[in-house]
Amino acid sequence: MKKNIVIILVLLMVALAVFAIWFSQASADRKKVTDYNLEYESLYKDKQINGVDLTTIINKAIDNNEKYSVKKDEKNVYIDDGTYYTEVYVKLKDDGETYLMEAIEQVGLSEFTRLYGSMNFECTSTEYHENGRISKLTFEIIN
Repeated sequence: MKKNIVIILVLLMVALAVFAIWFSQASADRKKVTDYNLEYESLYKDKQINGVDLTTIINKAIDNNEKYSVKKDEKNVYIDDGTYYTEVYVKLKDDGETYLMEAIEQVGLSEFTRLYGSMNFECTSTEYHENGRISKLTFEIIN
């Protein structure tokens, strides 16, 4: 009888330990997602930003995609991996077109900054992955 109680207690302790490890890992993952989102949201949320700040956001997104080895397609555009991918779209009123960050990078971020650095932008759309991490940001010129 004592042997059965000991076995049950050991199994219960193992189950509690597994749950504690799982919960700790899930909490750490949520904190990473929150911290990642705050890096972006602190730059643009509920305010207008200039083209220089938008260039910073584009650089962050590109660095993120490179850090996590997000693959590119034949057009050199990042492919959504459902977890780490981040894309920035920029809508310009000059021609009404929406540009991917890769197109802006290809022309040159310094050229974008030179042309649009003093212009004001606002984030008109934010999309998230299932894990809560930012996946797509759309910025539109407002002046």
